[in-house]
Amino acid sequence: MKVGNRVRVIRGPWASDCGTVVKIGLVLKVRLDTPGVNGLAIVSPDDVEEIEATDEENPCDFSHSGLGIGGLAHYEEPPFVPSAAAIERVEEMERRARYCRKCGQSDVFDGAMFTTDAGSGICDDCY
Repeated sequence: MKVGNRVRVIRGPWASDCGTVVKIGLVLKVRLDTPGVNGLAIVSPDDVEEIEATDEENPCDFSHSGLGIGGLAHYEEPPFVPSAAAIERVEEMERRARYCRKCGQSDVFDGAMFTTDAGSGICDDCY
């Protein structure tokens, strides 16, 4: 193993992280590729395996799958556009809903209960 080789940590707190060897001795100092990690990781030579450095793809890059760091940050959910029937159904629920005069919660959307209500318009939690 030489300085500048690409390695993957296989054991310890940095397991599954990849990096570049910057110093060799009784322990290896590895500059990790993990975003947000600054500095060096100190690992035993037995805790790393050499990996081939390729120009086309980093073996520790999972951004194309959406599973690794950087993958979820670039994921965009398509906007939800409700149908006319769904809009009409919600409007009907709003018309039937009872709202508490104190806290403003409704029995349909917020789960407020009006069992002790004697026509006062105040929910059980505020009563």
